[in-house]
Amino acid sequence: MLVKPSFHIYQNTNYYNKYKMKTSIVLITFLTMMVVGYAFDCEEAKTSILPCIGYLIGEDDHPSIACCNGVKDLKSSVPTKGDRHKACECLKKTSSHFHNIRDDLNALLPKRCGVDLNFTINKSIKCDQIP
Repeated sequence: MLVKPSFHIYQNTNYYNKYKMKTSIVLITFLTMMVVGYAFDCEEAKTSILPCIGYLIGEDDHPSIACCNGVKDLKSSVPTKGDRHKACECLKKTSSHFHNIRDDLNALLPKRCGVDLNFTINKSIKCDQIP
C-alpha cells in the first residue's frame, strides 16, 4: 500500500512563489537605491588625482602608483555621459587654479596609467562634446 505524503504540492509551490516574489522585490529595491543614490562627487575626484600633482607639474618622470590608482578610481566614478561631463568640468576648473600644471602631461596622464577616460584632461577642453 502506498502512503500519500502529508503535504500538499500546491501549498509548497504557493509558498515558494511568494518567497521568490519577496526576494525579487527586495533585490530590485536595493539595486534601485544603489543606482539612484550615486552622484558624481567633484571633491572625491580632486582627492583621487591629488597624488598626480608631482607628475603634472613635471617634477616626476612618471605618475606614481597612487596617482594611477586615483585615475582608475576616477574612471569608475564616471560611468555615464553626464558623469563624464561633470568630471570634465570639475577637473578643468581645478586644473585652471594650478598655473604650473603642464597641459601636455595632463592630457597624457590617463594613457600613462593605462586608463581610457573617454576624454583628456586639460584647461581648454569642451566638456559638452565628450561622448
